[in-house]
Amino acid sequence: MKEKLRLKLLRAEEENKKPEETGGASSPEALNAHKQSPFKIWLIRAGVKISPLVYGAAATLASVFAGYIGLSLGIVLCLFITCACAQYLFIGYLEERALKRRKQVIPHLAPFIDGLASALSTGFNLEGAVVQAAQGVPPGLLRTELNRVVNALNQGLTIKEAVGVLRDQISGREVTSLVVSLGLFSTMGGHVLEPFRRLARKIRQSP
Repeated sequence: MKEKLRLKLLRAEEENKKPEETGGASSPEALNAHKQSPFKIWLIRAGVKISPLVYGAAATLASVFAGYIGLSLGIVLCLFITCACAQYLFIGYLEERALKRRKQVIPHLAPFIDGLASALSTGFNLEGAVVQAAQGVPPGLLRTELNRVVNALNQGLTIKEAVGVLRDQISGREVTSLVVSLGLFSTMGGHVLEPFRRLARKIRQSP
Protein backbone atom coordinates (compact mmCIF):
# COMPACT_ATOMS: atom_id res chain seq x y z
CA MET A 1 0.00 0.00 0.00
CA LYS A 2 2.82 2.33 0.88
CA GLU A 3 4.51 1.62 -2.46
CA LYS A 4 1.31 2.38 -4.39
CA LEU A 5 0.91 5.69 -2.57
CA ARG A 6 4.53 6.62 -3.27
CA LEU A 7 4.14 5.86 -7.00
CA LYS A 8 0.90 7.84 -7.12
CA LEU A 9 2.58 10.88 -5.58
CA LEU A 10 5.50 10.68 -8.00
CA ARG A 11 3.17 10.48 -10.97
CA ALA A 12 1.10 13.40 -9.67
CA GLU A 13 4.28 15.47 -9.38
CA GLU A 14 5.21 14.72 -13.00
CA GLU A 15 1.70 15.61 -14.21
CA ASN A 16 1.76 18.97 -12.40
CA LYS A 17 4.96 20.11 -14.11
CA LYS A 18 4.89 22.57 -17.00
CA PRO A 19 4.61 21.07 -20.52
CA GLU A 20 8.05 22.33 -21.54
CA GLU A 21 9.60 20.56 -18.53
CA THR A 22 7.88 17.23 -18.98
CA GLY A 23 7.93 17.14 -22.75
CA GLY A 24 4.12 17.35 -22.83
CA ALA A 25 1.68 14.51 -23.22
CA SER A 26 2.92 11.73 -25.40
CA SER A 27 1.48 12.02 -28.86
CA PRO A 28 -0.37 9.08 -30.40
CA GLU A 29 2.46 8.81 -32.93
CA ALA A 30 5.07 8.50 -30.18
CA LEU A 31 3.08 5.96 -28.16
CA ASN A 32 2.36 3.88 -31.26
CA ALA A 33 5.79 4.31 -32.87
CA HIS A 34 6.45 0.58 -32.62
CA LYS A 35 3.49 0.06 -34.98
CA GLN A 36 4.83 2.48 -37.61
CA SER A 37 6.70 1.60 -40.77
CA PRO A 38 10.50 1.20 -40.59
CA PHE A 39 10.97 4.46 -42.51
CA LYS A 40 8.65 6.31 -40.09
CA ILE A 41 10.70 4.99 -37.12
CA TRP A 42 13.88 6.05 -38.95
CA LEU A 43 12.49 9.58 -39.25
CA ILE A 44 11.49 9.59 -35.57
CA ARG A 45 14.98 8.50 -34.49
CA ALA A 46 16.44 11.27 -36.63
CA GLY A 47 14.15 13.80 -34.97
CA VAL A 48 12.36 14.62 -38.24
CA LYS A 49 8.80 15.56 -37.31
CA ILE A 50 7.09 15.30 -40.68
CA SER A 51 5.31 12.40 -42.31
CA PRO A 52 7.25 9.89 -44.44
CA LEU A 53 5.16 10.89 -47.47
CA VAL A 54 6.05 14.58 -47.16
CA TYR A 55 9.72 13.90 -46.45
CA GLY A 56 9.96 11.39 -49.29
CA ALA A 57 8.36 13.79 -51.76
CA ALA A 58 10.59 16.69 -50.68
CA ALA A 59 13.76 14.59 -50.82
CA THR A 60 12.84 13.22 -54.25
CA LEU A 61 12.08 16.67 -55.66
CA ALA A 62 15.34 18.06 -54.25
CA SER A 63 17.31 15.18 -55.80
CA VAL A 64 15.64 15.58 -59.19
CA PHE A 65 16.20 19.34 -59.11
CA ALA A 66 19.90 18.86 -58.29
CA GLY A 67 20.17 16.41 -61.17
CA TYR A 68 18.41 18.82 -63.50
CA ILE A 69 20.97 21.51 -62.69
CA GLY A 70 23.75 19.10 -63.68
CA LEU A 71 21.99 18.07 -66.89
CA SER A 72 24.00 20.60 -68.90
CA LEU A 73 27.14 18.65 -67.98
CA GLY A 74 25.81 15.43 -69.44
CA ILE A 75 23.19 12.76 -68.78
CA VAL A 76 25.63 10.53 -66.89
CA LEU A 77 26.58 13.28 -64.46
CA CYS A 78 22.93 14.23 -64.14
CA LEU A 79 22.00 10.70 -63.05
CA PHE A 80 24.98 10.52 -60.72
CA ILE A 81 24.04 13.78 -58.98
CA THR A 82 20.42 12.70 -58.66
CA CYS A 83 21.33 9.33 -57.13
CA ALA A 84 23.96 10.86 -54.81
CA CYS A 85 21.52 13.46 -53.51
CA ALA A 86 18.81 10.84 -52.99
CA GLN A 87 21.20 8.54 -51.13
CA TYR A 88 22.27 11.35 -48.82
CA LEU A 89 18.77 12.66 -48.11
CA PHE A 90 17.21 9.22 -47.58
CA ILE A 91 20.13 7.58 -45.75
CA GLY A 92 23.15 9.72 -44.91
CA TYR A 93 21.31 12.76 -43.56
CA LEU A 94 18.98 10.68 -41.38
CA GLU A 95 21.86 8.59 -40.04
CA GLU A 96 23.79 11.75 -39.12
CA ARG A 97 20.84 13.18 -37.21
CA ALA A 98 20.12 9.88 -35.44
CA LEU A 99 23.77 9.58 -34.41
CA LYS A 100 23.77 13.16 -33.12
CA ARG A 101 20.70 12.43 -30.97
CA ARG A 102 22.28 9.23 -29.68
CA LYS A 103 25.42 11.13 -28.64
CA GLN A 104 23.26 13.55 -26.66
CA VAL A 105 21.68 10.68 -24.74
CA ILE A 106 24.60 8.34 -23.97
CA PRO A 107 26.37 10.56 -21.36
CA HIS A 108 23.19 10.62 -19.22
CA LEU A 109 22.11 7.02 -19.77
CA ALA A 110 24.47 5.38 -17.24
CA PRO A 111 23.51 7.80 -14.41
CA PHE A 112 19.84 7.09 -15.19
CA ILE A 113 20.47 3.34 -14.89
CA ASP A 114 22.30 3.93 -11.59
CA GLY A 115 19.29 5.86 -10.32
CA LEU A 116 16.97 3.10 -11.52
CA ALA A 117 18.95 0.43 -9.66
CA SER A 118 19.10 2.60 -6.56
CA ALA A 119 15.33 3.14 -6.58
CA LEU A 120 14.71 -0.58 -7.03
CA SER A 121 17.03 -1.38 -4.15
CA THR A 122 15.04 0.93 -1.84
CA GLY A 123 11.76 -0.88 -2.51
CA PHE A 124 10.21 0.83 -5.51
CA ASN A 125 8.51 -1.39 -8.04
CA LEU A 126 9.77 -1.11 -11.62
CA GLU A 127 7.27 1.55 -12.70
CA GLY A 128 8.00 3.68 -9.64
CA ALA A 129 11.75 3.22 -10.09
CA VAL A 130 11.56 4.47 -13.69
CA VAL A 131 9.58 7.54 -12.60
CA GLN A 132 12.00 8.22 -9.75
CA ALA A 133 15.14 7.77 -11.90
CA ALA A 134 13.72 9.95 -14.68
CA GLN A 135 13.41 12.85 -12.22
CA GLY A 136 17.17 12.73 -11.67
CA VAL A 137 18.04 13.16 -15.36
CA PRO A 138 19.02 16.75 -16.27
CA PRO A 139 16.92 18.63 -18.86
CA GLY A 140 17.69 17.54 -22.39
CA LEU A 141 16.82 14.94 -24.98
CA LEU A 142 16.96 11.93 -22.66
CA ARG A 143 14.79 13.66 -20.05
CA THR A 144 12.24 14.54 -22.73
CA GLU A 145 12.08 10.97 -24.00
CA LEU A 146 11.92 9.53 -20.47
CA ASN A 147 9.01 11.87 -19.77
CA ARG A 148 7.27 10.24 -22.73
CA VAL A 149 7.78 6.90 -21.00
CA VAL A 150 6.39 8.28 -17.72
CA ASN A 151 3.39 9.74 -19.55
CA ALA A 152 2.83 6.40 -21.26
CA LEU A 153 2.81 4.68 -17.85
CA ASN A 154 0.31 7.25 -16.60
CA GLN A 155 -1.91 6.46 -19.58
CA GLY A 156 -2.00 2.81 -18.59
CA LEU A 157 0.66 1.23 -20.82
CA THR A 158 2.69 -1.61 -19.37
CA ILE A 159 6.35 -1.00 -18.55
CA LYS A 160 7.35 -3.07 -21.57
CA GLU A 161 5.18 -1.01 -23.92
CA ALA A 162 6.21 2.28 -22.35
CA VAL A 163 9.97 1.73 -22.59
CA GLY A 164 9.46 0.53 -26.16
CA VAL A 165 8.69 4.18 -26.92
CA LEU A 166 12.25 5.07 -25.85
CA ARG A 167 13.77 2.49 -28.19
CA ASP A 168 11.77 3.84 -31.13
CA GLN A 169 12.80 7.42 -30.35
CA ILE A 170 16.55 6.88 -29.86
CA SER A 171 18.79 4.55 -31.86
CA GLY A 172 21.79 2.65 -30.48
CA ARG A 173 22.63 -0.64 -28.84
CA GLU A 174 22.83 1.00 -25.40
CA VAL A 175 19.18 2.04 -25.45
CA THR A 176 18.16 -1.30 -26.93
CA SER A 177 20.01 -3.15 -24.16
CA LEU A 178 18.28 -1.04 -21.50
CA VAL A 179 14.85 -1.65 -23.01
CA VAL A 180 15.47 -5.40 -23.23
CA SER A 181 16.71 -5.50 -19.63
CA LEU A 182 13.66 -3.62 -18.37
CA GLY A 183 11.35 -5.87 -20.36
CA LEU A 184 12.93 -9.03 -18.97
CA PHE A 185 12.93 -7.62 -15.45
CA SER A 186 9.20 -6.84 -15.64
CA THR A 187 8.26 -10.12 -17.32
CA MET A 188 10.27 -12.40 -15.03
CA GLY A 189 9.65 -10.40 -11.87
CA GLY A 190 13.36 -10.14 -11.19
CA HIS A 191 14.99 -8.73 -8.10
CA VAL A 192 18.65 -8.97 -9.12
CA LEU A 193 20.08 -5.53 -9.83
CA GLU A 194 23.51 -6.58 -11.06
CA PRO A 195 22.46 -6.68 -14.77
CA PHE A 196 21.54 -2.99 -14.57
CA ARG A 197 24.77 -2.06 -12.81
CA ARG A 198 26.76 -4.11 -15.32
CA LEU A 199 25.01 -2.34 -18.19
CA ALA A 200 25.82 1.07 -16.65
CA ARG A 201 29.49 0.12 -16.37
CA LYS A 202 29.55 -1.12 -19.96
CA ILE A 203 28.03 2.13 -21.23
CA ARG A 204 30.63 4.19 -19.35
CA GLN A 205 33.43 2.10 -20.84
CA SER A 206 32.14 2.28 -24.41
CA PRO A 207 33.89 4.82 -26.68
